[in-house]
Amino acid sequence: MANVVAATIEYFRPSTLEVKEIDASIHPYFWMLSIPFHCCLYPYRTIINLEKDQIVRSDESLCGKTVSYRPYSSIGMVQQGSCFCLQCVDSNLGPLMVGWGCDDEWTKETVTELKVRGDAYSDRNQIQLTDEVAHRTTRVFEKMQAIEQHLEAHPQVLTITER
Repeated sequence: MANVVAATIEYFRPSTLEVKEIDASIHPYFWMLSIPFHCCLYPYRTIINLEKDQIVRSDESLCGKTVSYRPYSSIGMVQQGSCFCLQCVDSNLGPLMVGWGCDDEWTKETVTELKVRGDAYSDRNQIQLTDEVAHRTTRVFEKMQAIEQHLEAHPQVLTITER
């Protein structure tokens, strides 16, 4: 059992997932055409850095640059969304759309990459929790055995008195 847990934890180590950068920026002309809808608040440049243990999202808009750091376990459900011909990635990171919004291949690749990383870290965390619970249970069991051995070595006579 311990070998299986150790092998599984080794499989999901952050070193097995490579660092990757995804440019999720929309096309500048598409951004300018959609100004009446987003009033210049929507970012014109979005970069997603998939690091070993977290996701870094950098958004640049006319209001400034925003950088957010999130662990993979907070991605939540990742799916491909669409509105007419526009394709996007829906997750807790917010909607991601590239170019003119019609790149179905990019959307599918990004959804797959985020799902793999989110599942790997979710499974990895669950395995670590299970391993920790097993370790603590073993320690409690060993302490119980030590108490039993102590009581067997030093028997005491208890008298029960009635009131």
